[in-house]
Amino acid sequence: VYVRIRAGTFKFPKEHKQVICIGPGTGVAPFRSYLSWRNRRSDKAAKSLLFFGCRGKENDFYFEQEWDQMPNTRVYAAFSRDTDRKIYVQHLILDRADEVWEILGEQDEASEKIAAKQFFASSGGSLSSCFPSSGKHNGRSFPQLVIVGNVYGVEATMDRLLRGLAMGVRAGDP
Repeated sequence: VYVRIRAGTFKFPKEHKQVICIGPGTGVAPFRSYLSWRNRRSDKAAKSLLFFGCRGKENDFYFEQEWDQMPNTRVYAAFSRDTDRKIYVQHLILDRADEVWEILGEQDEASEKIAAKQFFASSGGSLSSCFPSSGKHNGRSFPQLVIVGNVYGVEATMDRLLRGLAMGVRAGDP
């Protein structure tokens, strides 16, 4: 049996930085490890948001009890098969766009990262409807984003990222 260990592709910021983690059906384990580490290291860990998707709460909501033990982490899970209308990660982000913008608007434009294993949901949906296409919110420019670990390895401003995504749908749309 041949076994090979490779270094991970995630590059997370230090614990005092706010982070937004997005896993649209691609797995939540790397985010769990990182967020757990942050919360264990410091009672004053910066705010974290985790958006992730899975099929159903009953069978797929892994680590549900652990998320409650992370006071500085808000977890939003999209369960795509629990209702007649499919709910995906981009719907949750859209519903909480102000909270996402608040974190991103406070970041240092040159250094902040969004950790995302894969920014494109397999459903073909997108995140483009979550934010204004102008790349501004409340008069502030969107900081530069570095997408870490996605299949394209892209570095882009929000405007460029949004231009590359297809139009998304709002929660509850067919």
